[in-house]
Amino acid sequence: MRYLIGITAVTLSLTTINSAAIFQSGITKVANWAFAGNAIAGPNDVSGMDMNPTTGCCVIVSDETQFCQLGNLNALQKTVTWTNSVTLPVSGGTTEIDLEDAAVDGDMFYITGSHGVAKKSGAIDANRYAIYRFPVIASTGIAGTIQKNTLKSLFAADPVIGQYVDVALQRKGLNIEGMAASSGIIYIGLRSPNLHGNAYVVSIAGDAIFSSSSTKPYTLKALAIGAGYGIRAIDKTQNGFLFIAGNAGSEPNGSPYLTSDDYDSNLPFKLWYWDGASYLEQIGTVPLVTSTDKAEGLMVLSESDTDLVYLGLCDEPTNGAPTAYRIRKATSTQIAPVIKQETINSRPLKYGIQIGSSHSSYLLPNGRRATVTSSVMVPAIVR
Repeated sequence: MRYLIGITAVTLSLTTINSAAIFQSGITKVANWAFAGNAIAGPNDVSGMDMNPTTGCCVIVSDETQFCQLGNLNALQKTVTWTNSVTLPVSGGTTEIDLEDAAVDGDMFYITGSHGVAKKSGAIDANRYAIYRFPVIASTGIAGTIQKNTLKSLFAADPVIGQYVDVALQRKGLNIEGMAASSGIIYIGLRSPNLHGNAYVVSIAGDAIFSSSSTKPYTLKALAIGAGYGIRAIDKTQNGFLFIAGNAGSEPNGSPYLTSDDYDSNLPFKLWYWDGASYLEQIGTVPLVTSTDKAEGLMVLSESDTDLVYLGLCDEPTNGAPTAYRIRKATSTQIAPVIKQETINSRPLKYGIQIGSSHSSYLLPNGRRATVTSSVMVPAIVR
């Protein structure tokens, strides 16, 4: 596409905004972190973590307990000091409620169970199908009144994923492993099922989850991340979400499942970016402390125009071996206000972007991306 502005010709190659990468490929280790205080101890325990970025108040959960822990993050010392335990209510059955992840939205903290059957025994326990929320007073770090509900009936009624409720993970059974929150909306990342190469995210208002209404509007998003992969952890970013993808299925347990759907012991964990709508971008293979570790948690620590740093957790090492990793953003785009609209040859045009050197990429006011293929320094006019 070519427009004549005065006597200077500008050639623009236009693509959709989704064609340009948000992040560069590759993940770099930044530093080891440490947990202090009343920390969850032992291997195979840590399953999820999140924080209030304004106050630094954090929450961590374990799939082997019926409580979560609150603490304070110190970025300079690279530590989180756990101070308070919050016991979550159960209703008979076992005391293990299979907590899989936590999400923080302002001062409101959310905790979810897997909503799936026991991986080894296949037992159905109502406590595994619970989701909780409670406020945390920033000045004291003390939790307020705990609310409890379940998403089981919502999942069971869904025409796509409903048939996988109460099914073993080795047979594509529904299972939650990730959760994020943003502006009152809760994003539930499903480890399983993977259907036709798609993993799934359920988005629903936090207030709707805990309302007494039987009608709970939600959205089911299919993410095309490849056969065998499910969402193992997810967290919000400035403009979307990061998530870790790994085996959707679980390892065979001998009896009754000698084989397992969607399970490959050699399948690497992958880090993805999702814009919350339709754009997906694979960033790279998730680094692990040892080759036998399993990536279990993800929490964004900081984000700037040039990079993002997240805290990764594994479920094999003691306390999850918290480790900070950096991902770099692709060459940042530039955008200027639309300062004027007019028509040239009866076609509506917008301008106001200052074009720089050859082959620079810019985000245009109409939501499209332009790549300059000639070296100019003039106002760019685009439709």
